[in-house]
Amino acid sequence: MKNKSVKWNMVAWLVFVAIAVATYFVVTGFAVFPPAYKTLFLFVIGALIVLSALFFFLTRGRGRSAVSIICIILSILLIAGTVVAYRLNKKMQDIFVVPESITEIDINIYALKDENTDQEILNHKADSFIIQSAVDQENQTYALSQLEKTFGTAVSTVQKEDLISAVAALFNKEGNLLIMSEAYEELIKGLEGYEDFSEKTEVIYTVTKEEKVTPKDDKKENTKKKGDITDTPFTVYVAGFDGSSFNLSIYGRVDVNILLSVNPNTKQILLIGVPRDTYVPNPALGNGFDKLTHLGWFNGITNSMEGVGDYIGIDIEHYVTVNFYTFRSILNAIGGVDIDNPYAFYSSPYIGYYFFPEGKIHLDGDNGLSYVRERKTLSNGDYSRNAHQVLVLKAILKKVMSKEILSHYEALLDALKGQFVTDISSSDLIKLAVNQLNSDKDWELITYNLGGQGAMQGTATLGYNWKLYTVNMFESQREFVKDQVNKVMNDEIIKQEELPDADKTTYIPN
Repeated sequence: MKNKSVKWNMVAWLVFVAIAVATYFVVTGFAVFPPAYKTLFLFVIGALIVLSALFFFLTRGRGRSAVSIICIILSILLIAGTVVAYRLNKKMQDIFVVPESITEIDINIYALKDENTDQEILNHKADSFIIQSAVDQENQTYALSQLEKTFGTAVSTVQKEDLISAVAALFNKEGNLLIMSEAYEELIKGLEGYEDFSEKTEVIYTVTKEEKVTPKDDKKENTKKKGDITDTPFTVYVAGFDGSSFNLSIYGRVDVNILLSVNPNTKQILLIGVPRDTYVPNPALGNGFDKLTHLGWFNGITNSMEGVGDYIGIDIEHYVTVNFYTFRSILNAIGGVDIDNPYAFYSSPYIGYYFFPEGKIHLDGDNGLSYVRERKTLSNGDYSRNAHQVLVLKAILKKVMSKEILSHYEALLDALKGQFVTDISSSDLIKLAVNQLNSDKDWELITYNLGGQGAMQGTATLGYNWKLYTVNMFESQREFVKDQVNKVMNDEIIKQEELPDADKTTYIPN
């Protein structure tokens, strides 16, 4: 019995040693483990193994049995710690959603409700012409080819120069049907005179197209290769899509456009707010000028990144997308934020009727969402809304990068699950967050809100005859922020300065 007892004591100690070694490699391999503590953790694990070995081999009888019991307890604690580290690592990874490489696009055939909308129209048992536009031509061409295969005959079409002309042609009965990607329906309903588009039309046929999500072209001469964001400066495009549902997307109208140039070496973040109506080239439409908010309809977020990046003259390596639901969840998860509101105002009833007094105010999920969405009641319209968005994002970043967030760290991770879509790997983002939590140096945030000259101009999306409110960015501001971004990317220290021509920004009520 004595020899058998000794063998079990030996087994207990050997198991402890194996678990201790495994724990070190497993736990330090998680992105949540602070790299700065890797050596210390190795020392602790090594010390436990050495001390347990000394006590084990220098004792006999009950003393060795006691050491074995301690080894068993330590083994359980090490396993529990590994499980906790795994859970935290998994929860941090679950915050971020990586978009599918393949997405589905629905291309609809619309007809007026007061017409004969039976599918026999498509079978040419009734005289029909399908109206199409130069916008979104690739998807329309695909859908028309599928219609020809399905119905076995060529489809007659009426070609229009732009989207709004095609919609107007349907209402003017220049053709029986309109072919248009479903995504543009929301855009059309936002235009004066077409608010009831969905009520006056119906979809009689849908063609679904699978499309690969195309990344930003990394073959351009001025495009830097993406590096490790924990020690390499990078610029990320933060896009707030106009959507309040839980479902996140990289396609649609972008109402929030913020550029973040991040330097993990100098611990500086440059925040640049870009008005949603900024007049920029649309890469997906031959670089015809368009509202920035429209660019997300074409090839998604990557088209917006390329358009605004090329116009300013900077490289944007990454993106993060959120929507209204996400924003509300973030604010609630972190317990809200405190900001210094520059002036008092009321928000419109349709986005939640709130009064925001001048001075220090607290924003939670509901009133915070109204704060960043309001523009109708503000004298400077979208420029003021853009400034509010940057102000709140700055407060959010300061809070999530502070040590106080550790007090409800796991609850925060639970609340933020699946709240972001980004092309940055979860492991890189976790490493960056952990590095900050274990750094003695705080991040410095520098912010600018771009302005410009308001104007009524045509767009590549809807045609140049249909005038929409746009913002012509000041050349002085464009050159200034380009220079600031380049300094951040080159490890130069920047400071908060006056934005050139900030007092010349003009807003036209629309």
